[in-house]
Amino acid sequence: MPERLLTLLAAGLVGCAHDPPPKSSPPTAVTVAAVPTVSAPPAAAPEAPAAGDEIIGTLATSKGMVSLGEVLLNVHDVEAHLGKDWRRHLGRRVRAHGRRTVYQCGPQEQCLIDGSIPLLTEVSDVSLCKGKVDCPLSEADVERCVASCKVESDRCDEAAGKETGAQRRCGCAWVSCEDGCKDDGEVLFLCR
Repeated sequence: MPERLLTLLAAGLVGCAHDPPPKSSPPTAVTVAAVPTVSAPPAAAPEAPAAGDEIIGTLATSKGMVSLGEVLLNVHDVEAHLGKDWRRHLGRRVRAHGRRTVYQCGPQEQCLIDGSIPLLTEVSDVSLCKGKVDCPLSEADVERCVASCKVESDRCDEAAGKETGAQRRCGCAWVSCEDGCKDDGEVLFLCR
């Protein structure tokens, strides 16, 4: 009999004399979570190169920022990679890696004509190019450059009006600019 009593006690069917009487409501189900097995932490994976976009352009300044072509970077990002004297490299072609984003300007902000600013954020690298082989020009780079030369040429023609010799200077600058685009992707609207 003591065996049977122990079995009933273990099953919760018989209580002790000091236990309160059982309630009429059915017992609630209890879910027990599985205990996770403990294993050694995984080995650290080798760091992959930073994913993102590559921008190649001429290092210039623009309204407190750094520009590479049509994309702007934070001065601190450039300084972190090229040093505190990064301004001595203005006019040089530079390659930068980061995440290309577009900042949409608010209604009261001074912004570009289309209301947005192309940015390179999360910059992982900025380095000087070592010539056309290191920073080759894409067709899109040349097309963008030539389009900018065309805009400058139209402005020059408009400003020149009927001024004697001005049309010739504008034409000369257009040819130089277009040649510069093909050579190094840079818009330099000057009569050389």
